[in-house]
Amino acid sequence: GCAVNAQDWWGCTPLHLACEANHQELVEILVQAGAQLELRDFDGQTPLHSACMGGR
Repeated sequence: GCAVNAQDWWGCTPLHLACEANHQELVEILVQAGAQLELRDFDGQTPLHSACMGGR
């Protein structure tokens, strides 16, 4: 398996990045694999915030 909740230097998870890029299929895969929906990055943003800031 992979670490679906791993965070980068800014605290972003793969789910944050997939949401910001509007990659719906990847979002579904990550959620099904156990990605946490409420993890916040270092700015306090959740993946939902990332989706909104990505213009989606």
